[in-house]
Amino acid sequence: MEKTIKSLNKNWWYRLLKVTYIFFFFLALLVSFLLTSSFLSQQTISDESFVKVGQTIKQQYTDEYGQYSDQEIGKRVYEKRYDEWLKYRDLVIYEDKFSMLEKNIYYILTFFIVALFFELVKRAFYYISLGSVNPKKK
Repeated sequence: MEKTIKSLNKNWWYRLLKVTYIFFFFLALLVSFLLTSSFLSQQTISDESFVKVGQTIKQQYTDEYGQYSDQEIGKRVYEKRYDEWLKYRDLVIYEDKFSMLEKNIYYILTFFIVALFFELVKRAFYYISLGSVNPKKK
């Protein structure tokens, strides 16, 4: 008897394996998209926030920060005097770290990585069970 995909389809365990394969494929897509989404939801403090905080601090402490630009003051306070920075948190604006284009590229890349992995698993199964990476259908 020649080994083909049609001959495998006659076995109940193969049909169950196909359903399981599809279930795990969609589960892997869901998990990978959730992980990608959590990675892409990172936000950073906008430069405008550093300028606003710097301007406010410069007005209060003219002698200490007179030679620095507003943005430099804001960044220095954020990096070295975080307790002071917290006083001005109502001036802080957060922006997404990744643009919409970058996010879409990451999602597409994630899909193709998961799809490629599952295609390799399928081809390995065919090679083990039928002796060919690309077996005959009939």
